Amino acid sequence: MTELLTAGANVDQTDVHGWNALKYAAALHDQENAVILVSMLLQAGANVDQTDDIQRWTALMIAAGTGSVDVVRVLLEAKASVDLADEDGQTALLNGSMHNHVNVVRMLLKAKANVDHADGNGITALIHAALRDHVNVVRMLLKAKANVDHADENGQTALIHAAMRDHVNVVRMLLKANANVDHADGNGRTALIHAAMRDHVNVVNVLLQKTGATIHAKDKRNGIAMDYAMENRHLDVVNSLTMAEVTRPETP
Repeated sequence: MTELLTAGANVDQTDVHGWNALKYAAALHDQENAVILVSMLLQAGANVDQTDDIQRWTALMIAAGTGSVDVVRVLLEAKASVDLADEDGQTALLNGSMHNHVNVVRMLLKAKANVDHADGNGITALIHAALRDHVNVVRMLLKAKANVDHADENGQTALIHAAMRDHVNVVRMLLKANANVDHADGNGRTALIHAAMRDHVNVVNVLLQKTGATIHAKDKRNGIAMDYAMENRHLDVVNSLTMAEVTRPETP
């Protein structure tokens, strides 16, 4: 590569896929060689924020998605734009969060990445991490003051996504961060209703015991958590809801 650069090769030349040498270097699994090549290309004047015409990816997005911490560091030192988004609205922070690359997320947050940026589906880094049970990333994003009650295009928050997937530890963390336990999605369903529908009894218990989720909250079908638990014969959930009704009765 040194000979090509010395001979005046176009450092930002792209192939048929719209990728330049910098992006290919950033995608290498061998981080040691990736750092060397990325550094050489940047020193030769490569455009650190160059995007292709299809996915609109940058080198930083690629490195964040693969967890290449050292490459991310070099790109940030070269003043890569931390909040550029691809065709789907994904930023480097969202890529790092969804793939559970804790050190990359930490580095991007330190570089002032927008913690509440949402992609084309309204999904933030916190929601991506919560729905995948990435506990350490969730903790880091909450510490960075991520909006715990941001809702995606379906009206679903990180808490609802975690409850739907039985991610008990994430649910606890979100509740500790004062997530709205009774937030309802586009169908009028709360985290409790979603957990009851899916027989996630541990999540149901946390929602009932830690924050006092509204037991008789109704969705757009006028269904409550107990209705769905009984309909699907989720007996443990029925028992938990019954006990909660006895200890703290509500007006249905």
